[in-house]
Amino acid sequence: AGGGVRLKRSELTARGDKAVYTRADQLLKLLGQSVIDSPEAIYTSSQGLTWHIATEKVVGSYDSIRFKPAALKRAEELPTLQPNE
Repeated sequence: AGGGVRLKRSELTARGDKAVYTRADQLLKLLGQSVIDSPEAIYTSSQGLTWHIATEKVVGSYDSIRFKPAALKRAEELPTLQPNE
């Protein structure tokens, strides 16, 4: 699809200049100026992003990733690794 694409699924919104979805591997490829707004972060790229719908993972050449406060709080609560002694 082209001409400016917007997709909303549960708590995630994806926008791009164009989009290609392949059902077999459940990949949504956003082309051109792209933004994926997820519960954890906002990903932006001027070249494109790929969202794996089954795993809800985002890959691509990011111009920026802005983490949201809730994700940062969860990261702070994770146990830390201790060096081997």
